[in-house]
Amino acid sequence: MQPLRYRPEIDGLRAVAVVPVILFHAGVPYLQGGYLGVDIFFVISGYLITSIIAKDIEAGTFSFAGFYERRARRILPALFLICAASTVLGYLVMSPFALTELGESMVAVSLFLSNVYFYLRTDYFATAAELTPLLHTWSLAVEEQYYIVFPVLLIALTSIRRIGLRTALLVLAAISLASAAYTVRTNPALDFFALHTRGWELLLGALIALSAESLARVPERLRNALALLGLAVSIVCFTVFDAETPHPGLISLVPVGAAGLIVAFAAKENAAGRLLATPLLVGIGLISYSLYLWHQPLFAFYRLYLGQPVGPVALLPLIALSVLLAYLSWRFVERPFRNREWIPRPRLVQVSVVFLALPLAVGLGLQQADGLPGRFGPEAQRIFAQIQDGVRTRYEGVRLGTCHYNPSHSGPFPEFLADWDCLSGSHPSLLLYGDSHGADTAWSLRTQGVAVGNIGGVACPLYPTPTRPECLAMMRKAVGLAKAGKVSGILLANSWGKEDLEPDNLKAMTAFWEQADVPILIFSQMPEFTYLRERLAAHALHGAPLTDIDYDREKLARIDTILQGLAESPNITVISKRLSFCGNAAGRCVAFVEGTPLLIDSGHLAPLGAERTGAHIVQDPVWQDWVRKVTALEVAGKSDGEEPH
Repeated sequence: MQPLRYRPEIDGLRAVAVVPVILFHAGVPYLQGGYLGVDIFFVISGYLITSIIAKDIEAGTFSFAGFYERRARRILPALFLICAASTVLGYLVMSPFALTELGESMVAVSLFLSNVYFYLRTDYFATAAELTPLLHTWSLAVEEQYYIVFPVLLIALTSIRRIGLRTALLVLAAISLASAAYTVRTNPALDFFALHTRGWELLLGALIALSAESLARVPERLRNALALLGLAVSIVCFTVFDAETPHPGLISLVPVGAAGLIVAFAAKENAAGRLLATPLLVGIGLISYSLYLWHQPLFAFYRLYLGQPVGPVALLPLIALSVLLAYLSWRFVERPFRNREWIPRPRLVQVSVVFLALPLAVGLGLQQADGLPGRFGPEAQRIFAQIQDGVRTRYEGVRLGTCHYNPSHSGPFPEFLADWDCLSGSHPSLLLYGDSHGADTAWSLRTQGVAVGNIGGVACPLYPTPTRPECLAMMRKAVGLAKAGKVSGILLANSWGKEDLEPDNLKAMTAFWEQADVPILIFSQMPEFTYLRERLAAHALHGAPLTDIDYDREKLARIDTILQGLAESPNITVISKRLSFCGNAAGRCVAFVEGTPLLIDSGHLAPLGAERTGAHIVQDPVWQDWVRKVTALEVAGKSDGEEPH
């Protein structure tokens, strides 16, 4: 094993990793793959940790106490500071719901389980993730879990002389990659957050560390070319990967492999190493841990306080503030805690207990206090209470977990699909497929006595895509039920995002559902009041009218226009859901009626919203004509002695 030396190019690579992550979280266009910076961090961590452990094992000086002491000095002080700052800011600007969730996430952070928590609660690419200050700690949890397992594993493998260490780690990395390739098709959210699907990235770094002597014999010209290739591929991947890319999976070998090339071959002797070792990149790399920790809370609290996205005007000041706080954190928190003379091991143990126990206690307290609603005035408290009650009622209304798939409520997907039994059994037999907004639509119809079953899942698109295999399986089940004569009409509803409205995806959607050979009813978009809860809290804090919350009029009109074009197909009917929100005399869409919320968040229905939406739908002549058509076809099928179609 070569002696461990400082490599400034590794700090430069940290800068290459952290900057795209920050810009991705800010919503900067053309960097939709910026999240890959985390994968670069995983490779770097695997390399450095293995280099340290292997050197100590070879020298006979390794101890678990020493290893975990170094990890505690590196990770805990700045992480505690972020939790403390988030608590203070959360108390000042968060709604009770958001503050409760912040408390839950702090508990998870303290237990090194934030990746598990966010897997169960959040889609990393969803809008709600933008408002989650500690979302980014999921990657720290993955590394912390790795640090618990890997030293034991490395020592165990080192002691087994019959098995080559690198061979054993290569096999484990291959198993982890295979697990990722499988899980990205069956449970993409678990795939994104889990240690067993991310471990191969850390193990790649470990293999590079253990192969350092062999890699050093590669000719210098080739080393430089490979390192430059790694840099170029990384930059390209930042621009071509996006939320729809099946990652981590086999395709992730490209960006992760590119990071491996940089770690393995960039050096002070070649152009790639000199480029990465420039003072600016090294400086950013030195503060990259604190910079990574600070940026997400700042972006999230900006959105929470103002109730709006991070725009171009705010982006540079927020990044500048992130850099300033990161430098101060590195200078006055990170560096002092790494000084063993200033904080010897016994004191570090005591401080570490505080760093973990205090956020745990505060987080539990925020949960028990329901997010401290008493911070707001009586009117705001009343609305927040109605929303909270509405959340519980909605869960029952949409049949969450039994008819509508959600990993945190449904359990393993194969069991959910096998147990699904949500057809009404009445005539005409109607089945609605969609995402959570689709489940809301089915609930709204049931409030008016319409017997409609529902199937679908979180963020499921209406078009077939291999990146969402569980959604595709439910789509096939719905079509299969129609072909078997058990469903006479299919309803489709979801939140129409950018990808849903792309021409190719609309064509794929209509082609897929027309296979059912039954009448199709497509619901258009209802108005979405982005950041509804957060804007409620902001209005209460700023003294603005609580219920005067705006929506995107242009987006609503654009979606209606696009969807009306689908009605040209003889088997497809399009109907609007907006009347329950936009049927007032002024023609303006509202989120409240006489102070009562129609929604529980930006776009999901509250009980009153469900009742009003259902009432407007069943009174719409378009609905009535479609139901008559479905009924007539069902009766005609029966009179012909065939199963209805």
